[in-house]
Amino acid sequence: STGYLTLKERNRGAVLIRPSGGNHGIHVQKDYVILDGFDVSGPNLVFHGIAADRLDAGGSNRGVHHITVKYCTSHGNTISGIGLAYGDYYLVEYCETYGNCHSCPQGIQGSGISIYQAREFDSASGIHNIIHSNISYDNFIDHLRNGNNGPFYLVTANAGTDTFTMVSTTAGPPTN
Repeated sequence: STGYLTLKERNRGAVLIRPSGGNHGIHVQKDYVILDGFDVSGPNLVFHGIAADRLDAGGSNRGVHHITVKYCTSHGNTISGIGLAYGDYYLVEYCETYGNCHSCPQGIQGSGISIYQAREFDSASGIHNIIHSNISYDNFIDHLRNGNNGPFYLVTANAGTDTFTMVSTTAGPPTN
């Protein structure tokens, strides 16, 4: 399928997702999904506030693809505010992440926004994964911190891939 499923909050920030446990606050497990305008905070979650990290059971060793997260706020989560992994065509824009990864278990890395091991969906050239126009601050891991409490982005890719860009993301709390 190439049609997008859009989950959009009518009044941005009005839906507060506050899970009391589990792995993720929102867990995208299908391709072509847009999340728009949610506020997620899960200090008792095992992993991320917003996640798309499911591997294809069909043997492609690839994750979900064509995922957009926009106008969302993700804060106070155990590992990452927004954690995307194993897929392609990720777009994170106009989001705010803060206060994440304060309680990461030893040896686990997290961040405000992360794309972990992006894997090609197709052979199309160009940039597929974009993080832009976000605000991210106060995301840190105590045992890795060394005085850094800024955006702390975590981006890893397989050798030989060049499908990621990050532009105009602001570190620091929003100013009104």
